[in-house]
Amino acid sequence: MSALNVLTGGAVTAGLDAAALGIEFAPLPEGEYPVGAEDDPDTLPAQIVNIEEPIDISTTPVTNAQYAAGLAQLEGRDTVLMAQLPGDQLRVIARGRSAEINSMSSSDIRRAVEDSVTLAGLRGIEGGLKAFNLDAIVQQVVDVGPVTLAHRLNQMREVFRGPNKPVVLVSFWEAAAFAALFGLRLPTEVEWEAAARGKKGHEYGTSTGELYDANGKKLAHFHKRSTADVKSYPPSELGFYDMAGNVWEWTQSLYRRGGSIRVLRSGSWSNVFLEFLRAAYRNDGSPDIRFDYYGFRVARVPRGSKKPV
Repeated sequence: MSALNVLTGGAVTAGLDAAALGIEFAPLPEGEYPVGAEDDPDTLPAQIVNIEEPIDISTTPVTNAQYAAGLAQLEGRDTVLMAQLPGDQLRVIARGRSAEINSMSSSDIRRAVEDSVTLAGLRGIEGGLKAFNLDAIVQQVVDVGPVTLAHRLNQMREVFRGPNKPVVLVSFWEAAAFAALFGLRLPTEVEWEAAARGKKGHEYGTSTGELYDANGKKLAHFHKRSTADVKSYPPSELGFYDMAGNVWEWTQSLYRRGGSIRVLRSGSWSNVFLEFLRAAYRNDGSPDIRFDYYGFRVARVPRGSKKPV
């Protein structure tokens, strides 16, 4: 890899500091949460899910300022090679400049996969080496592809560019890669819905579970002409902002098992129909697509947890 100056293994994320991004988190406590709805094809089936271990989720969608701070840390090595493993595990296996990543040979890519798998295996060890068949794991890689992270401010209208507005024009792959580089990930759709609805099972991810207060004032950002600054409206029961409207948010989850389409939640600034703003509503998006109403928030495993990222 040295000839290409591509970073692999632990070097991919070395020196990257998630704390410097200024992202605030709130816990999604363990316990039971209602998700889905009865007889509604646009939601998960109505059920009670058990969050077995607490997880931290960002209190807002990632903002322009936070995204820019992350890209600045990459220092021009802003193209990554992502591997999709069985079980839809996503892993950044190499990082470099676009020309370097796109000129990697098949043997370079295999070595990057091996470095990543070995690193993950070593990180999971408690008290000794963990036995695993490296060659078998490498052969199970579902897909590998390059992802270039870019902040497309010049493609946004001025009203979308504020530092505290959610970053938009980000594909699923870009959102997932950004999160992975900083030891984070996207929340699953179940985690997202549980955070939005809380244990009371609110219909909307707002402070009261409704879209309007008693005086008819909106409690969420929808049917507007552009995004709003995050935290422009009161938080949900569990302390999360912008979980109804503002931007659709990519989740880690596949829309259908075995497919490639990803789930988005929340609704956005552009939505007129209130059903899209329900916390249970599942939108579907091609992982390569970008819109000025698509953004994302991130999740992390609390310190001390044995659960992998």
